[in-house]
Amino acid sequence: MDSMVKSLWLTEQFNRTATHIFDLLSNRIGINTFFIATNDRKDNVVLKSINRQYSLMVEGSSLPFENVLCRFVCENIDEPFVISDLANDPRTKHEPATKALNGSGCFVGVPIVLRNGDVFGTLCGLDKVPYDFTDEDISLLRSLGSLLSVTVELERMSKIDEISNLYTVSFIKSLFSKLATEEGNLGLLCVDIDHFKKVNEVYGYEVGDQLLKLMAERLQAVFSNQAFGCRFSADEYLFIFTSNGTVSILDEIQVKFLEIQHALLQPFYINGHECYLTCSIGVSVYPNDGQEFDLLIRNAHNTMNRSKEGGRNALQFFTKAHFIEKEQHLDLEQGLYRALNEKQLFIEYQPQYDLKDERMVGMEALLRWQHPLLGRVSPASFIPITEENGLIVSIGKWILREVCIQGKTWVEKGIDFNEISINISIRQLKDRNFLSDVRFILDETGFEPAMLKFEITESMFIQDTLYIKGILLKLNELGINISLDDFGTGYSSLSILGTLPLHTIKIDRSFVTGMKESEKKQNIVKSIISLAKALHIFTLAEGIESEDETHILHGLGCSYAQGYYYSKPVSPKAIESLLFDQS
Repeated sequence: MDSMVKSLWLTEQFNRTATHIFDLLSNRIGINTFFIATNDRKDNVVLKSINRQYSLMVEGSSLPFENVLCRFVCENIDEPFVISDLANDPRTKHEPATKALNGSGCFVGVPIVLRNGDVFGTLCGLDKVPYDFTDEDISLLRSLGSLLSVTVELERMSKIDEISNLYTVSFIKSLFSKLATEEGNLGLLCVDIDHFKKVNEVYGYEVGDQLLKLMAERLQAVFSNQAFGCRFSADEYLFIFTSNGTVSILDEIQVKFLEIQHALLQPFYINGHECYLTCSIGVSVYPNDGQEFDLLIRNAHNTMNRSKEGGRNALQFFTKAHFIEKEQHLDLEQGLYRALNEKQLFIEYQPQYDLKDERMVGMEALLRWQHPLLGRVSPASFIPITEENGLIVSIGKWILREVCIQGKTWVEKGIDFNEISINISIRQLKDRNFLSDVRFILDETGFEPAMLKFEITESMFIQDTLYIKGILLKLNELGINISLDDFGTGYSSLSILGTLPLHTIKIDRSFVTGMKESEKKQNIVKSIISLAKALHIFTLAEGIESEDETHILHGLGCSYAQGYYYSKPVSPKAIESLLFDQS
C-alpha cells in the first residue's frame, strides 16, 4: 500500500522531469528500456517507463519485490547496481527477471533517496541482450537519480504539513479516493487534542507546535501502517484507517483507541515542561456513513464534538440518529431567524393565584412558536437554541416589548392584576445593552415597572456572580421585581440568597409533584417557605395539578401557585376573560 501512497505524491512536474530523463538516457545509453519504480518492500510498482523497440516494462505494472532486480538497488544505496550480462552473473542468473528475459539481458539501477534517508524507489534500465555500461553511462545515471531524488523530495514536501509532519488535507483527500476503490471499509477518524488552547496560552505557540508534532508521532506509532493522517486544523488530526480484515473495523478502531489512551499516559517533555494530553475522537465509516470524503469528514467531526461534549478523552462512532438530531437542530436554528420576522412567535400567559383566596394576581409570559410546517414547536426544543446562538437577546427584547404593550392595554381597560413575569436568560443579563433596552421599552410603552417581574435561575450565579448581582440591583432600582425560578434544583447559596433583591422564590414542580405521598418533600417545601419568610420573600409553587396540593401548600404557608390545576398557558384574550370574570 505504501507504493500506492508514494505514487500519489507525484504531479506533472515529476512526469515532465521523468520524460526529460528518459530522453537523455535514450540518447546516451543504447539499451531498450528505462523505468522508474517505487516499492514498499512488498510490491514493486512501475511509475514511468519508456520502451524503444519492444515492450519490456509497462507503466502501472506491479511485481512482488522479492522477484525484481530493483531490490538489489535498494539493498545497497551507496553504489549503482550494474549487471552487463544477467546470465553470467551469479547474483542474477537464477533470478525470475532473468528468466523472463529468456535467460539473458542486462540491468542497471540507482536508488531514489529522500532527504530523511528513506528509499523512494529506483531509476533503472534493462534489455534482453547484454550491454557493456561505461563509466560515463553510470555517472549520468547517478546524476539523473540524484535529480529524481530532489524532484520526489519536493513533491513529498508539498504534501506534508510542516508543523505535524503528517500529510496535508488535500493529499489525504486524493488518497481516500484511491483507497475507496481498492479497500473495503475505511474509517475516518477526527482526533482533537483536549484543552490544547490552554497549552498555547500557558507555554506559548512554540511549545504548542512542538507538541503537535510529538502528538502526531505518537498517534502514527499506534496506528502504524494501518492509517494515514493529516493535520486537519489547529489542534485536530484526520486519519484514514484501513482494516486488516481480522475483525470488524469498529472493533479495530476501538482497540486502537485503548492503545492511544495507554500511549498518552506517558507525558511529553518539551523545553523543561512536562505535558500530559488526552484526545477526543469521532469516527465515521466508509461506505456505511457516507461515500463522499467531505460528508464523512463532517460526520466524523460532528461526532468528535459529541465526544468532547460528553466529557472528552473519549471515542464515539457516528450514528444516523445523531445526524438526524443535528439536522433537526440546524433546521430549527435556521427557522428561528425567520420566525421573529415572519411573526411565527407569540406569547401565552399562565395565571398565578393567591393561595389565601384563590384569586388570580398575576401571570407568567411564555414564548411559543407556531412553525409553518412543524406546527407547535416545544419550547424545550427551541429556547436552548436561542441561548446558544444569541438570538435570545433580540427575541427577549421583542418579548419584553410585547408584554409591556399588552400589560399597558389591560391597565387602560381597567383590568386589575398585580404583575406579569418574564423569564430572563444569562445571555440577556450579560448583554451590555440590556439595562438601556429595558429602560427604553418601559419609557416607550409607559408600562409600570412595579407590574413587571423578571424570573432568573440559580445556575446564573455559577459564573460572574458579582456582575449578575449588580445588574439585578439596578433592575430593582428601576422598580422591577426579581423572582428566583426553580429554587432548590441548581446552584443554591444562602450567602448569595441573602444579598439578592428577591421578591419571590419559585418552588420547583419536582418538589410539588407527589408531595401528598412524601413527607420528605413536604419537609423540603416547608423549609424553603420558612427560609423565604425569614428573608421577607414571597413563595410561589409551580406545577400544581391537584386540589390536595393547593391545600398542603396553603397549610405550609406558601404565598402563590400556578399550574394546570388552575389553568394551562392561554392567549391574552383568554387571560382578559379570566380577569373580567374574577372582577
